[in-house]
Amino acid sequence: MNWNKYFTKTILDRGFRYYERGAVLDVSKSNNMYCATVIGTVPYEVTLRKKSKQELEMSCNCMYASEGQYCKHMAALCYELDEVLNDGADLLESKKNTQMATSKKSTDKTTSKKMKKRVYPFQKKNTSGADDYTYFDLSVITRDVEIMSDQLDKARELVERNEITLEKVELGYAETYYGTECMANVFAFYDNSKYKYPVQMTVRQESIGMHYCQVPGCNQYLYSNYYSRITRMCHHEIAVLLLFSDYVDTYNPGDETDYTAKRFIDTYLQQNRKRVIEEVNTSKEDLRLEPRFEWAGD
Repeated sequence: MNWNKYFTKTILDRGFRYYERGAVLDVSKSNNMYCATVIGTVPYEVTLRKKSKQELEMSCNCMYASEGQYCKHMAALCYELDEVLNDGADLLESKKNTQMATSKKSTDKTTSKKMKKRVYPFQKKNTSGADDYTYFDLSVITRDVEIMSDQLDKARELVERNEITLEKVELGYAETYYGTECMANVFAFYDNSKYKYPVQMTVRQESIGMHYCQVPGCNQYLYSNYYSRITRMCHHEIAVLLLFSDYVDTYNPGDETDYTAKRFIDTYLQQNRKRVIEEVNTSKEDLRLEPRFEWAGD
C-alpha cells in the first residue's frame, strides 16, 4: 500500500522534517494498532491502524486532524514505522516512492539506520569510595537521555573542532517536587565562524531539566523532558553534556547540602568575618611598622 497517497506534498514534507528531528516518541503496538506521541507545538497523540489491505485508519488530536484532514503528525508516524521500526513491508508497504527517495538527507539511509544504536557514553564502573563521589553523576543524569551513536560522533567532532564551547556553569537552588535542590545552569555557544548560537540546559542531580538549542534548523523544545520519560537531544546538546562532564571531573561542583543548611553556613561565615573585622578595628594596641636600616660598612 502506498501510504503517502493520504497526504499532500506539503504535509509529507512537514511530516518528514518532524521525523528527521526525532519528534516521534514512545511508539507502541497493541494488536494491529500503533500509537505514538509526536512533539509539535504541543505533544499530540497519534494512532495508526491497518483497516484492510488497501486502507489505513489514522487519528490525531491536533486541530488540523479534527477537521477530517490527514496531518503532518500522522505522516511523521508513517515515516517512523516505515523506516525506523522496519514495519513498512508488513504494515505500509511503501519504500522508494516516498519523500525519502528524493531527499538528500536520505542518501544511503538504510545503511546508516543499521549503524545507529543507543549508547551510554557516561556509564562508569560501580565505585563506592568517597574520592569518587560527584553530586552531578552523568551516568545517573543521562540514564533517560536517548543518545544515538551517530549523534554522539557528531557531538564529539564539534568539541574537537572547538565549534561548541562552554561559556559558564551557574549553581543555584530551585523548588521542585522533591523540595529545594541544587541545580546547574549550563551555558554554551555553537560558533559557525559567523554567528554564535546559545545552547543551554538545566542539570538536576538525577535528570536533565529544561534544555534547548537555538542553532538554526535544530529545533528542540523546552517541554520535551516533561512529556516523555525518554529525553531526546540534538548533537549540539550532547556536545554540551560532554563539556559539562569534563567540567564536573575538573571542579566537582555541588553537594548534598540543602538550601536551609547552605543559608546557615553562609550566615555563620558572614557573621564570623564581621567579628574578625570588628576585633581588628577595636584593638587597643596599635600596630606600628618601623623601618630598620643596617650599615654594613666598608
